[in-house]
Amino acid sequence: MAENWNIRIITDWDEIYSSEFQSQWLLWVENAVNSHIFFHPVMVAAWIKAYSKIWEMKPLFVLAENEETTIFYPLVQLTQGYRSFFRKIIAPVGYSSFDYSDPLVLGHSEKLHSDFFEILIKELRAFNFDLLKLKGLHTILPADLLKCTCKEMCYFNNLLSLKENVNSLLFQMSPKNRSEHLRVERRIKELGEITFKVVRYDSINLKFELQEFIKNYKKRWPGAYFAPDFHESLVRNGIKENMVWFSLLKLDHKSIGWAIDLVWKNRCYAYMHAYDREFVSYAPGRTHLMQRIKQAHASGLEFFDLLSGSETYKSEWFNEFVYIYNYETYSEGIYSRLKNQLNDLKGKIKR
Repeated sequence: MAENWNIRIITDWDEIYSSEFQSQWLLWVENAVNSHIFFHPVMVAAWIKAYSKIWEMKPLFVLAENEETTIFYPLVQLTQGYRSFFRKIIAPVGYSSFDYSDPLVLGHSEKLHSDFFEILIKELRAFNFDLLKLKGLHTILPADLLKCTCKEMCYFNNLLSLKENVNSLLFQMSPKNRSEHLRVERRIKELGEITFKVVRYDSINLKFELQEFIKNYKKRWPGAYFAPDFHESLVRNGIKENMVWFSLLKLDHKSIGWAIDLVWKNRCYAYMHAYDREFVSYAPGRTHLMQRIKQAHASGLEFFDLLSGSETYKSEWFNEFVYIYNYETYSEGIYSRLKNQLNDLKGKIKR
């Protein structure tokens, strides 16, 4: 029952950044039955540091306990700028940047029951918000609790099924896709020597290659926003903690592909990638992805996760998937309704 949950919402940054809390947080993420990398302290710290320069940000870190289960759910209250009419949003940390945002569950069951979310939403009503947005959940919630605004497929591959030879992945593809992969890989190798390199934390080229990655990513996705220093902080600190692989696909001595992969427990998360648009006809992303999968397989990981996104190549490579869901609810106040309506209208005009 919902009333069996004892919920505490932590609103003090000093407590959150205390060594005692940070140590406990690390234990939660390491021992959660549904552990994922996006709520690791290193990931969260990089995001908060970057985005607190853009939005006013207040912590609403949720700690819920009953007799069998402990749940840790780091939320924040964001106040957007004047272009968004100073709208206040309650959302998980990483709201703008992280694919998965499931609360970390320790104890009896990894399944999150709707009663937890029911009492959580009641608790959050005490805080001022215009929009409550819970995104990146693997949990199906009742329609009368929160409105589902998005249901998205996330493809992954069980690397153990590849046994000793990663090239067997090609035989999981359709004959057409397999033939296309071999064709573009052969063509790109005709241009020169193709190599795969994982950049070290202390590499003198790290900052330059990150800048090249961002530049080429924006060429492919011109509307993409990169918060100042977020990706550099994430990559540098992540590499140091053995949680991030920043890899390059090189043609002779020139980088033509870049990728950020996140590594946690038995899983590799294909977070972001880009390639030099000059070589688009050679599909360097295909060759790079195969090398990244080989890296994960050779490192003994069990899963390679392509995360969210509707790019067609994902279903061409992998045939296993899970769904994630985004939910939201609005405040009923007149000013909140007005701010949300204006933001919705602005979004429609942009499209």
